[in-house]
Amino acid sequence: MSAQRIHIVSFDVPYPADYGGVIDIYFTCRALTRLGAEVVLHCFQYGRPARRELLDIASEVHYYDRPRGKGILSRHMPYITGSRAHPDLLARLQQDQAPILFEGLHTTAFLGHPLLAGRRQVVRMHNIEHDYYRELAGQESHPGKKIFYLLESRRLREYESILRKADAIAAISEGDARSLHWRFGERVVEVPGFHPYHEVSGPLGTGAYAFYHANLSVIENHRAALWLVNEIFRDLDYPLVLAGRAPRKELLRAVRSYPWIRVIGDPEQEEMDTLLRDAQMVVLPTFQATGLKLKLLSSLFKGRHVIANPGMVKGTGLGSLCAVGDTPEAFRRLVLEVQSTPFTRAIREERQGLLIPRFDNDSNGRKLLDLFMG
Repeated sequence: MSAQRIHIVSFDVPYPADYGGVIDIYFTCRALTRLGAEVVLHCFQYGRPARRELLDIASEVHYYDRPRGKGILSRHMPYITGSRAHPDLLARLQQDQAPILFEGLHTTAFLGHPLLAGRRQVVRMHNIEHDYYRELAGQESHPGKKIFYLLESRRLREYESILRKADAIAAISEGDARSLHWRFGERVVEVPGFHPYHEVSGPLGTGAYAFYHANLSVIENHRAALWLVNEIFRDLDYPLVLAGRAPRKELLRAVRSYPWIRVIGDPEQEEMDTLLRDAQMVVLPTFQATGLKLKLLSSLFKGRHVIANPGMVKGTGLGSLCAVGDTPEAFRRLVLEVQSTPFTRAIREERQGLLIPRFDNDSNGRKLLDLFMG
């Protein structure tokens, strides 16, 4: 079996590469293509259009509609998986004997299918999905959504056993690899997240404000942004910029009384890069300690100082590169300490020394290719 031709099944259209999961998928495809693989990319559509740019990282791109609604709900299969069980995908996967990379439990409806017998099948795990949905339920205030997240978490926990049908499981973080190894043994390998960075480029000197960047429509990021406003910065005489996609009205209302806090909704990538570059610190709390937060990686590669809470760095091996505060009081104290501390060449070189060997896309691409070979 040749590993040169590889099917990659993506849960979404991975362009533009502008949020965590699709960033990893897009740069996985790019790395494998650069290493000589012929990538056949399969994408599910539910809002994002087909993109010609994907032909730069794949030899073929196929699209499948993802149906929505209660009719997709199953007692046994999670909604995120059942809504991606498209028969055309199964038919296309049968057209050759190339190995298959399923991106997340979302895409594993056909993992181990009899019609794919004899194929090398690898699952990329971006986080522990049942933990992720349980924590979403804990943060959600809408009763209907809370019930859905709880039920989905239960279904995902039961469904996760399908990973025994995988030849290999590529976990995105140290913590997730340990958790999955406990259940699935030696088939679990840590393959760190793929990303667009080649070197640490945080500018020397000092910046002008604290910065938080995320998809602000996502409940976990919305809650983190509110926490920064209400628990940290409303009583600090230091500016905070919150930037990201589709900020919720609750967040916009929360900052009205604090002129030193502003929200920038839906910035273009160039503006987001400028905001990150000009910040003195990136503040990154999270209340979902799952997977690898790619905003942490981007902040360490492109920003100055990073202040995080324990959940952000748990299981990543990156805690030594951040200032970590485990309470609001500790977080505020770190903000005050860092606000006038220059970002030095020594700090940048320390980051470079830790990040580059571990998060080198070519090296990690070769790890994936090894998994396809067995």
